[in-house]
Amino acid sequence: NSGKVMYKNTEVFSNQTWTYESGTWSKLTTQSSIPQMAGSSSAYYPRGESIVLFGGVNNGTYFNQTWIFTGLTWTPLKGLTLAPSPRAFTTMAYSPNLKGIVLFGGITAKGYSNSTWLFKDNSWSRLKVNGTAPMAMEGMAASTLPNGNILYYGGYNGKYSNYTYILNTTSMKWMNISSSNSPPAMAFASLDYFKFNNFTLLYGGVMSNGMPSNSTYIFNSMSEWVNLHIASPSPEYGQAISPYAANNTIVMFGGTMN
Repeated sequence: NSGKVMYKNTEVFSNQTWTYESGTWSKLTTQSSIPQMAGSSSAYYPRGESIVLFGGVNNGTYFNQTWIFTGLTWTPLKGLTLAPSPRAFTTMAYSPNLKGIVLFGGITAKGYSNSTWLFKDNSWSRLKVNGTAPMAMEGMAASTLPNGNILYYGGYNGKYSNYTYILNTTSMKWMNISSSNSPPAMAFASLDYFKFNNFTLLYGGVMSNGMPSNSTYIFNSMSEWVNLHIASPSPEYGQAISPYAANNTIVMFGGTMN
């Protein structure tokens, strides 16, 4: 029981990997030693043409293993002398300015975190950032902006957040962005930048009353939130959203209403 969000006493965790190509989902059958878990975070790493996955949790056990996916299987990154502590539900986003993946926050066995890390050249380093960092929390939504900075929204640490932050990846400074039309306090929403419309779209999430949302907001080039007030899918969270450049559409999959 975390706030007003109720979790099952017994959960079944998965370590399946699926790929989507040409309109078809396919389950990879290659053997992998990656454990069954939830709450992992991942991001595409263009310098290595791979996906980097970090952390996760299974029945109260938190992980801090880093895994690399190159199209066929997951490979653990061994020999790391430094890495974030075991945690789950962090946010990860690639920064072209830093040429690496920025990881923020998450929940650990000791509580919530607001540390900021960089994955680059197969190693982790703790980032030194200026300004007032977001509060320690899990479930923030994050997306890389066209200028290479990273936009963050919401999160949960016993209560839900409605703060908007931008991490300037050139000056390495946190900026709290005030908008007259901010989305409601929520966590576990989806946030993605869409090049063909030049905006960042926020959808879904868990609101402060513990109920899922189906509101759709965009964060525009003027650094303002705009509520689209459009007909939307059913209220949910935990969905996956991604741009589909072939026909300039946005594809959403899955989610839960519980």
